[in-house]
Amino acid sequence: MGAIAIWNRLRYYRRSFGTRQTAKLYGARAIRRPTIQFRVPEMPHTISCRPTEPDLFTICHVFVERDCDVPIPLAPRLIVDAGANVGYVSVYYANQFPEAEIVALEPDLGNLAVAERNCAPYSRIELLRAGLWPRDTALRIVDPNVKSWMFQVREASEEETETVEGISIATLLRRTGHERIDILKLDIEGSEEPLFASPDCQDWLPSVDVIVVETHGEASERAVSDAMREASFTLIARHPRRGDTYVNPRLRALIRPSASP
Repeated sequence: MGAIAIWNRLRYYRRSFGTRQTAKLYGARAIRRPTIQFRVPEMPHTISCRPTEPDLFTICHVFVERDCDVPIPLAPRLIVDAGANVGYVSVYYANQFPEAEIVALEPDLGNLAVAERNCAPYSRIELLRAGLWPRDTALRIVDPNVKSWMFQVREASEEETETVEGISIATLLRRTGHERIDILKLDIEGSEEPLFASPDCQDWLPSVDVIVVETHGEASERAVSDAMREASFTLIARHPRRGDTYVNPRLRALIRPSASP
């Protein structure tokens, strides 16, 4: 990274978080501290941040740029954060929608440990070590040695141990006692392909109002767009970081005329 880029990033951090927080971050990076408690503007509680991981980029995307905002008026009762990583999106939604129940799914134990600290002040967030999948089954992390934001899962064989729960949308709804998911956020590192390629997805899609999905590769993008088209969902926003935002046809009247992909 060039000197100008470093300077611009430093200015961005100072403008977003203040000089003291920025100095704290850079000091922690220099001595390679595993975690620090970081204060984000407008959030009532500090959040755990891993200075040597890309956590700060996610903090900027979620809390400063507000990438996970949904551009239609909603008063959600149930939000599902699949691929929760360290819980920043769940924390953001918990503050934006304090009446909503939030179920956060994360398969990796390291990410989950940080998410537990971040979500602890919010009683309406339920954290599960699980991955979203077309059906209820045992999953296994493909490569546990990849970067913290790149964990992929696959179905486990009967002989394999150290598995993770794979949970379907239908089971999530049954466990929570809700009939609908108001916001379904998906950053599941490729699992969106089997999730949306399964014909069963047309059974649960009518029970979801807004889907914010990041796709990973052409096959995943094709599976998502084909399923959305079949279910008559409307694409209302495209974003280079958070992915695409789709709205259930029953909420089409809420879409602002200016909202466009």
